[in-house]
Amino acid sequence: MNSLDKNLTGHNQTNIFLQSLIELNEFDGKPSEFFTKLINTKRLVVEASGALLVKKTGDTYGLVTSSPPISKNPPEWINTALEKLKSMSDLDGLYSHKISEDEDGTYKDYLAYIPLVPGSPQMGIEVYYLHARDISELNFRLQKLQILLPYYSFYEGKVKLKDFQQKTERMYKAFEVIIKLNTFDGFLGSLMALCNELAANWSCSRVSFGLKKSRYVKVKAISNSEKFNKKTDVVRNLEKVMEECIDQNLEITFPQDGDGGTVARAAKSFSEQHGPVSLLSLPLRRSGQVFGVLTFERGAEKPFSKDEIEVFRLIADLYTPRLEFLKKNDRFIAVKIADEFRKFSALVIGAKHTWIKLIVLALLGAAYWLSVAKGMYQVESTFTFEPNKTHIVTAPFNGEIIKIHVENGQKIEKGVPLFKLDATEMRLQQNTLLSNKLEAQKKAAVALREGNAAEEQIARAEAKGIDAEIELTEYFLSRAEVLAPIGGTVVSEELKKREFSVIELGKPLLEIVDDSKLNIVLFVPEDQVADIKLGKTGELAAAGYPDSKIKFRVTDIENIARVVSGANVFKVKAEFLDGEKLDWLKSGMEGVARINVEERHHAWIWTRKAINWLRMKFWF
Repeated sequence: MNSLDKNLTGHNQTNIFLQSLIELNEFDGKPSEFFTKLINTKRLVVEASGALLVKKTGDTYGLVTSSPPISKNPPEWINTALEKLKSMSDLDGLYSHKISEDEDGTYKDYLAYIPLVPGSPQMGIEVYYLHARDISELNFRLQKLQILLPYYSFYEGKVKLKDFQQKTERMYKAFEVIIKLNTFDGFLGSLMALCNELAANWSCSRVSFGLKKSRYVKVKAISNSEKFNKKTDVVRNLEKVMEECIDQNLEITFPQDGDGGTVARAAKSFSEQHGPVSLLSLPLRRSGQVFGVLTFERGAEKPFSKDEIEVFRLIADLYTPRLEFLKKNDRFIAVKIADEFRKFSALVIGAKHTWIKLIVLALLGAAYWLSVAKGMYQVESTFTFEPNKTHIVTAPFNGEIIKIHVENGQKIEKGVPLFKLDATEMRLQQNTLLSNKLEAQKKAAVALREGNAAEEQIARAEAKGIDAEIELTEYFLSRAEVLAPIGGTVVSEELKKREFSVIELGKPLLEIVDDSKLNIVLFVPEDQVADIKLGKTGELAAAGYPDSKIKFRVTDIENIARVVSGANVFKVKAEFLDGEKLDWLKSGMEGVARINVEERHHAWIWTRKAINWLRMKFWF
């Protein structure tokens, strides 16, 4: 091939590559199609014979796409790549290896593995099959992939932006409808406006609203029909469609996609008798209960999409509370109820000054009940859970941390490795001591031959001293791998940042909290601590689990007050009653506890704090 042919070939490859980049920039389709285009473009960049994108599912790797497409009999390099991936741990960066070479050794075949997203191999791994003279040429060609790294994030951002724009448009359209509907005050008028707006904005032939009454539904409004005969077949069949929706408490569409997830017999029957039409029935819920049903109808050739159903659901959720409010307050129902109650009370008590009599009787009854009825006087306090045992792990000697095996919040067992110190300097020191020991032993042997007893004893004493230092270094070496002294939870912030840092002997590195058994610590206000005695029981509730009440018994009361949140409190310890302990309890949780003291009259309980304040204020 002459130089002109080579230039033309290079020019064509450049055009193909540029066209691929343009297609990637403008692509707005499905992820599977994007991955195919991306892998094909990357293969052109690195001049690879083949390329794969695989994703791990369980313990195996599945093919996402390939370039060029794989035939029924895949090449051998694909099987080699998949087998190699099974034996590899998480891939953090580029990895390559040689699989074969030609007869004269000029060109070699390589497989290169690169995560689709750097640092996230779970998103997918790219595999390239390349021919190169050596590893340096291979790496040079693979480095050209850097220009395509942002394209996956760019595509992902475009998808998210498109989804956000669609949601924004749906919300805007829903809010437009709600704004118009909020101008109506009457219940029936609002229903008519709702049906008319929905029918006009979404090209529906009819939108109907049915109100739930007991187990049945009554049609209350039909779009563009101020008056309608409730006994016609259309209305009766509409009510059956709405009742079918209420029974399942789900949106029902007809025709259904696939097998459908709901029963739509009534909808199908309605479409056959009065259509064919596309139907959508949407339940309007309030406080978990179905309030009514909206049923949409339009031509069978235009079924309702998921986006439209989402808009309808948003409108229904936003407007249902107002519909319920209008239903309850239309025609002054609350005033009529109050008037009927007043008449009934007048009939029982007397015809004049009914309300005054009722108020006086209520006050007298409340005063009598407060003076006679008794209730449990309880002392309320805050509490926290404290661990039964904590252990601070310190550095056994001066050195550099080369590995930290645990993370903050990790649960560990006793004896598991926590961190490892670099013991190189200690081993060198040990070797020096061993050398010194041999030298001292030689001096002792020479002194023995020469009959110099004093010098022999000095040399042997020196050897013993060196032995002691060797034992000390061996002790330190045995502690280079620091093990957990107790089981529990690791507590230390930014633990991983301490790797390869130098620490000093005795410096705290992390804390292990044994939360297998928790202690209850209550903080009782100083004006109520005198009411508490040992053995008193009570209940507590954690802030994160207010519905779960845990019983406890007081075991200890401190005699010294402390200041917590600007108030004087006494620390009171308690134990779980009958060994009660739930799995969700964690050290450091806080909440409110109530200690049962004794039964007292309600009047005494409710006025106790006020009376004590008056006694302190006026000294009586």
